[in-house]
Amino acid sequence: MKRMGMRVDKHHHEVATCQHELGLIFGGLVEQADNIQKYKYVIHNVAHAYGKSVTFMPKPMKGDNGSGMHVNMSIWKDGKPLFSGDKYADLSQEAL
Repeated sequence: MKRMGMRVDKHHHEVATCQHELGLIFGGLVEQADNIQKYKYVIHNVAHAYGKSVTFMPKPMKGDNGSGMHVNMSIWKDGKPLFSGDKYADLSQEAL
């Protein structure tokens, strides 16, 4: 992934059976959209090379935690985070 230009900042096991998380370092919208497609391509091909399968389905197994493939967003303007602030729950007026 590094050689493909993707920057990963964390990797750890999640709650569900065989569930893992890779955290990609933030970037622009188009760059990250491209990275998600590359990420899924790499994961599928590595799994296939080891005779395994991968799914990004939200809840592939009944009775186990789901796999939402969630996205964390950090939106900034003029060098400042838009959603962090001094209002309720440390949020900005824009976030509320």
